[in-house]
Amino acid sequence: DGKTLAITLDYKGNPDIFLLAADYSSKRKWKVTRRVTNHHAIDTSPAFSADGKKIAFVSTRRGRAQIFMKNLAKKSSRAQLLFSTPHRTYTPKWCRSGIREYIAFTQLVGNKSVIFIYDVRNKNGWRATSTSAPNAENPSWSPHCNLIAYESIGSNIGSNGIRISPIVGGRSVSLFAGPFTTPNWGK
Repeated sequence: DGKTLAITLDYKGNPDIFLLAADYSSKRKWKVTRRVTNHHAIDTSPAFSADGKKIAFVSTRRGRAQIFMKNLAKKSSRAQLLFSTPHRTYTPKWCRSGIREYIAFTQLVGNKSVIFIYDVRNKNGWRATSTSAPNAENPSWSPHCNLIAYESIGSNIGSNGIRISPIVGGRSVSLFAGPFTTPNWGK
């Protein structure tokens, strides 16, 4: 809705997800309108769905960082694990274009980080980058959800950069080499 901000707030020593709304009637400017999570685990990195009715976030409630999803339209809904994986996951980014609805995130496989795509409608996922390539982090969606820009982190000094990859098949392309980080694709 453009008026709601999702944040991680360390409330009484426990990081949870909260929603804030603009409140221009007070000096504070923002007020907490809802606590989305209330769990002893660490809940971070909230990402809204395109329609604002769902939120994806990272939680350690199953012992390691995993992506969970919660329906915001139902106040009593429980957080659902997106899918079970033995790998730690972080930085969820949501994309919807037409009938396509995906969540991209970074997944740590052994000592390599890769970009993973989850198809929300079909409930399946796949790696968009390879474990044999440089580390890949911080995905950002193209407007039509068919490409991912991401931070490529090489093992050699100066081998970092921004790459673009199709979400299915095809090869990634180096966009910029150098000390570039955290791409964000405009709509």
